Amino acid sequence: MNDLKRKKIGRPKVDSEAVNIRCEQGLLAEIDSWRSARDCLPSRQEAMRYFATKFLSEWDVSKEDEDPMTKSERQLLLMLAQFAVTDITKQLMEAGMTPDQGRGGATIRKISELVTQINTEAST
Repeated sequence: MNDLKRKKIGRPKVDSEAVNIRCEQGLLAEIDSWRSARDCLPSRQEAMRYFATKFLSEWDVSKEDEDPMTKSERQLLLMLAQFAVTDITKQLMEAGMTPDQGRGGATIRKISELVTQINTEAST
């Protein structure tokens, strides 16, 4: 009888969990640009781990309740949101759709929810 344990084949166990995310092409382009500026090209996964680690190391929980936007910045953001809604609505109407149809309608709803959230946070 052989007392030696057989070596297991495959990836060794690690204390981690897979996290899958979907990114817009613009964000991926920025990540790839950052990666290509490094001496050794890190994988996208390595880049995302780096970004998360760096963000969390610099994140100050004690400032979590502070409003990161000034009143002027908030007004500008709300104005830009309204421009986006108006532009999307115009494009939908030109395509013969109503503002609540398709992806454009979903985008309008998301923007509206964010505007409501910003206004709620500003009033509290």
